Amino acid sequence: MTATDTIKSAYRYLAEGNVPALLELFDPSIIWNEAESSPYANEEVWKGPAAVKRNLLDRMPGDWHTFAIRPVRFHDCGESVVVEARYTGTHRRTDRALDAQACHIWTVRGGRIVSFQQYADTARLRDATLSA
Repeated sequence: MTATDTIKSAYRYLAEGNVPALLELFDPSIIWNEAESSPYANEEVWKGPAAVKRNLLDRMPGDWHTFAIRPVRFHDCGESVVVEARYTGTHRRTDRALDAQACHIWTVRGGRIVSFQQYADTARLRDATLSA
Protein backbone atom coordinates (compact mmCIF):
# COMPACT_ATOMS: atom_id res chain seq x y z
CA MET A 1 0.00 0.00 0.00
CA THR A 2 1.36 3.45 -0.95
CA ALA A 3 1.34 6.47 1.33
CA THR A 4 -1.51 7.90 -0.75
CA ASP A 5 -3.50 4.66 -0.34
CA THR A 6 -3.06 4.93 3.43
CA ILE A 7 -4.28 8.53 3.46
CA LYS A 8 -7.25 7.73 1.23
CA SER A 9 -8.16 5.04 3.77
CA ALA A 10 -7.93 7.64 6.54
CA TYR A 11 -10.43 9.91 4.78
CA ARG A 12 -12.73 6.96 4.10
CA TYR A 13 -12.69 5.99 7.79
CA LEU A 14 -13.37 9.60 8.79
CA ALA A 15 -16.35 9.76 6.41
CA GLU A 16 -17.70 6.48 7.79
CA GLY A 17 -17.19 7.59 11.39
CA ASN A 18 -14.94 4.58 11.92
CA VAL A 19 -12.64 6.10 14.54
CA PRO A 20 -11.12 2.76 15.67
CA ALA A 21 -10.00 1.95 12.11
CA LEU A 22 -8.62 5.47 11.68
CA LEU A 23 -6.63 5.25 14.91
CA GLU A 24 -5.15 1.93 13.75
CA LEU A 25 -3.52 3.81 10.87
CA PHE A 26 -1.72 6.11 13.32
CA ASP A 27 1.78 5.40 14.53
CA PRO A 28 1.84 5.28 18.36
CA SER A 29 4.01 8.42 18.34
CA ILE A 30 2.02 10.40 15.74
CA ILE A 31 2.53 14.17 15.86
CA TRP A 32 -0.64 16.17 15.06
CA ASN A 33 -0.75 19.91 14.38
CA GLU A 34 -4.03 21.78 14.01
CA ALA A 35 -3.98 25.06 12.08
CA GLU A 36 -3.17 28.09 14.18
CA SER A 37 -6.40 29.84 15.25
CA SER A 38 -8.47 26.73 14.53
CA PRO A 39 -11.30 26.32 17.06
CA TYR A 40 -9.70 22.99 18.01
CA ALA A 41 -6.13 24.24 18.33
CA ASN A 42 -4.96 24.53 21.90
CA GLU A 43 -1.47 25.91 21.26
CA GLU A 44 0.18 22.53 21.63
CA VAL A 45 1.28 19.70 19.41
CA TRP A 46 -0.74 16.57 20.04
CA LYS A 47 1.33 13.43 20.49
CA GLY A 48 -0.14 9.95 20.11
CA PRO A 49 -3.51 8.65 18.91
CA ALA A 50 -5.17 9.20 22.31
CA ALA A 51 -4.42 12.94 22.16
CA VAL A 52 -5.91 13.24 18.65
CA LYS A 53 -8.99 11.32 19.77
CA ARG A 54 -9.47 13.37 22.95
CA ASN A 55 -8.77 16.82 21.46
CA LEU A 56 -10.54 16.42 18.12
CA LEU A 57 -12.34 13.21 17.25
CA ASP A 58 -14.32 12.98 20.51
CA ARG A 59 -15.36 16.63 20.32
CA MET A 60 -16.48 17.01 16.72
CA PRO A 61 -19.70 14.94 16.78
CA GLY A 62 -21.02 17.05 19.65
CA ASP A 63 -20.07 20.29 17.90
CA TRP A 64 -21.51 19.63 14.44
CA HIS A 65 -24.91 18.53 13.12
CA THR A 66 -23.02 17.55 10.00
CA PHE A 67 -19.34 17.79 9.14
CA ALA A 68 -17.54 16.41 6.12
CA ILE A 69 -14.09 16.59 4.63
CA ARG A 70 -14.06 16.28 0.86
CA PRO A 71 -10.61 15.59 -0.52
CA VAL A 72 -10.23 17.36 -3.86
CA ARG A 73 -6.66 16.44 -4.89
CA PHE A 74 -3.97 14.14 -3.57
CA HIS A 75 -0.34 15.03 -4.24
CA ASP A 76 1.97 12.06 -3.67
CA CYS A 77 5.39 13.25 -2.51
CA GLY A 78 6.90 9.93 -1.48
CA GLU A 79 6.35 9.46 2.23
CA SER A 80 4.42 12.75 2.38
CA VAL A 81 0.98 13.29 0.90
CA VAL A 82 -0.49 16.76 0.42
CA VAL A 83 -4.28 16.88 0.23
CA GLU A 84 -6.33 19.82 -0.98
CA ALA A 85 -9.76 19.55 0.64
CA ARG A 86 -13.02 21.29 1.55
CA TYR A 87 -14.77 21.28 4.90
CA THR A 88 -18.55 21.47 4.93
CA GLY A 89 -21.04 21.23 7.74
CA THR A 90 -23.50 22.90 10.07
CA HIS A 91 -22.48 23.78 13.60
CA ARG A 92 -24.81 22.68 16.43
CA ARG A 93 -24.59 25.72 18.69
CA THR A 94 -24.72 28.43 16.01
CA ASP A 95 -26.63 26.60 13.24
CA ARG A 96 -24.21 28.27 10.83
CA ALA A 97 -23.07 26.53 7.67
CA LEU A 98 -19.42 25.98 6.87
CA ASP A 99 -17.77 25.71 3.47
CA ALA A 100 -14.02 26.24 3.78
CA GLN A 101 -10.87 25.22 2.00
CA ALA A 102 -8.13 23.25 3.74
CA CYS A 103 -4.81 21.66 3.03
CA HIS A 104 -3.44 18.66 4.90
CA ILE A 105 0.11 17.39 4.90
CA TRP A 106 0.44 13.80 6.04
CA THR A 107 3.61 11.78 6.52
CA VAL A 108 3.50 7.99 6.31
CA ARG A 109 6.32 5.62 7.26
CA GLY A 110 6.10 1.85 7.29
CA GLY A 111 2.41 2.03 6.41
CA ARG A 112 1.57 4.13 9.51
CA ILE A 113 0.72 7.82 9.71
CA VAL A 114 3.47 9.55 11.70
CA SER A 115 2.47 13.20 11.31
CA PHE A 116 -0.31 15.55 10.26
CA GLN A 117 -0.29 19.29 9.60
CA GLN A 118 -3.51 21.16 8.92
CA TYR A 119 -3.79 24.47 7.08
CA ALA A 120 -7.34 25.78 6.87
CA ASP A 121 -9.48 28.84 6.37
CA THR A 122 -9.72 29.42 10.11
CA ALA A 123 -11.71 32.63 9.64
CA ARG A 124 -14.56 30.60 8.11
CA LEU A 125 -14.22 27.94 10.79
CA ARG A 126 -14.49 30.57 13.50
CA ASP A 127 -17.42 32.30 11.76
CA ALA A 128 -19.31 29.01 11.79
CA THR A 129 -18.49 28.12 15.40
CA LEU A 130 -18.54 31.40 17.32
CA SER A 131 -21.74 33.09 18.46
CA ALA A 132 -22.30 36.65 17.34
